[in-house]
Amino acid sequence: MRAPILLSMDSLMDWRAVAARLDEMGRGSRSRLAELLDMDRSQLARQLRTRKFPALDQAATIEQFLTGSPSGDVHVPASRAEAQTVPLYGYAAGSEGDRIAMNEGRVLDWIPLPRGMRLRGEFFFVQMVGGSMEPRIWSGERKLVQRGVSPGRMQDAVIEFHDGTAVLKTYEREKDGVIFARQYNSEKELRYEGTKVKALHAVLSL
Repeated sequence: MRAPILLSMDSLMDWRAVAARLDEMGRGSRSRLAELLDMDRSQLARQLRTRKFPALDQAATIEQFLTGSPSGDVHVPASRAEAQTVPLYGYAAGSEGDRIAMNEGRVLDWIPLPRGMRLRGEFFFVQMVGGSMEPRIWSGERKLVQRGVSPGRMQDAVIEFHDGTAVLKTYEREKDGVIFARQYNSEKELRYEGTKVKALHAVLSL
């Protein structure tokens, strides 16, 4: 059985004092502590602006984190450890500047979904390549997509082609074997031959 954690006087810090210590630790420390406390970063940020004191169990985790205790001594909540992850696509593909490579083996990363979020079906993230959708979607912005679910009219969508590439555009309609879509920089209507399109995937609004 693990011995109980004895809190030092440094543990009796309010949240603003914890924030000051995190600032000394540098980039990424807030995200790591939020994970250990089973919070998302915005929840931790709100706490760090208050003069309240952490709960006893939180204080123990904070003490271990700030004093550099071995990672094995710090409990990672099950909700984090079992977080649902989905693949991220975002390589530029070929000579067309806004094409995303979605062929097999081109996954950039595996992204955990927000705490408590569970999805039914198959999902993936795409990272916008290029500025053709700005200011609606910025270059580098990530969007969660439901695979194989057709988008509604004027809904953002990933249009996947048979060559293993895809684009992120606003879907308009289909007519006479042509898929019509829209981009915003520069603003224009786009047309894709249906025979070249493998699938449409709806972008989720979170």
